[in-house]
Amino acid sequence: MQQIFLVFGGKIFRKRKNKNAQIRNASVRRNFLRKKKAFKENLSILRMQKRKIIDLIVIGLLVVIGAALAFTLKTNLAISTLFFYILPIVWLLFRGKFRYKKIIITTIVWGAIFGILDIISSVNGAWFIPESQLILKTKLFAGVSIIEVLWFSILIFFILLFYEHFIERETAKISKRFKWAELILAITTIFIIALLSSGIFDKIKYVYLIIWGAYFIPPILYILLFRPSLIKKFVLVMIPFFFINLLYELSSVYAGHWSFPGEYIGQVTLFGIAFAFEEFLFWIILASTAMLAYYELFSDDMK
Repeated sequence: MQQIFLVFGGKIFRKRKNKNAQIRNASVRRNFLRKKKAFKENLSILRMQKRKIIDLIVIGLLVVIGAALAFTLKTNLAISTLFFYILPIVWLLFRGKFRYKKIIITTIVWGAIFGILDIISSVNGAWFIPESQLILKTKLFAGVSIIEVLWFSILIFFILLFYEHFIERETAKISKRFKWAELILAITTIFIIALLSSGIFDKIKYVYLIIWGAYFIPPILYILLFRPSLIKKFVLVMIPFFFINLLYELSSVYAGHWSFPGEYIGQVTLFGIAFAFEEFLFWIILASTAMLAYYELFSDDMK
């Protein structure tokens, strides 16, 4: 009887031992697979970060070259725009994967809106671009060059590509809220044409501050109050564009690409180069943030 019990007990013990070994082996395998997956993900992230660092370096070099040419040779506006905006855009298009439809449609609509605001600013004398700086002499409404209007579309396209490539990796389609952006475009067009026809802008001081403040401040305030989770992403774009636009501003004013003959609330002087305070506030500091606020509000998913 005792022998039978020992044999039977030995079998049970061996079965339990085998079962425990199988469990341990399965656990070890799962841990191995989990670590292997984590290693691959970390390696992928490192490779992606390395690519992005290279992309930032290339964009930085292009910007520095553009500034150097403007300061030393006083190259024209087209050459500066090529190095500051167009070549970085080409590089990002070559390196990244984007939802082009969403970005292009957003660029067209908001490029048109800001292009209309540019017409107001130019007519009012908020800034002045000599005709010698324009490679295309074609004039639009109120004698404003088509190059000035297209320039805003180029800037917007660059900001959105930069945002999608370095910060935002969402794949969301264009939002249904975009119809409101189209409505803003229609209202802005009608409103501005009516005001330009009335000549009212000839009597208003500080139009640069009033017009661009009215379009830039509200969306930024909305994000700050109701979508604070987006602030970090916007700041990560604002910092590089602050330096890009500041260098562009200093080199362009120095080379005579544009000047500021209008009325402003103040003036900023850096390295002996003076320009309007409104230019510093709205273009150098807030331009990328305002554009991304509109992008998230009307085109993207606000996440």
